Amino acid sequence: MTAFIDHKPNLEPVDSERMHLPTKPMNLLFVSDAPTVGGSETYLREMLPRLQAKGHKVAVALPRLEGNRSIREQLQERGIWVHAYETLSEIPHNYDALILSAWFPQNHRKIRETLPG
Repeated sequence: MTAFIDHKPNLEPVDSERMHLPTKPMNLLFVSDAPTVGGSETYLREMLPRLQAKGHKVAVALPRLEGNRSIREQLQERGIWVHAYETLSEIPHNYDALILSAWFPQNHRKIRETLPG
């Protein structure tokens, strides 16, 4: 038996009054354990300059590995502060929000336990 779900997405404009957007710029840290460049890192390269242009302070923490050197350099060229770390203890803790992308499932918990926020 095959079931079909008829779903039409709600394409109504979003009411910004109900969205609870931040009222002041935020200090955001994006942390990844990426050993190389993938979709998440490419997304950061494109989106972080836009967040920065809206007044947010954005930074990225990536492991200091040859495989992700190109994305670290591209982010820096776009004016994004990049922390290249060898150990999690090197990642700064002075941010309003932490956004985590873990390539390796076991690292997600380790990073969350090491970093506050």
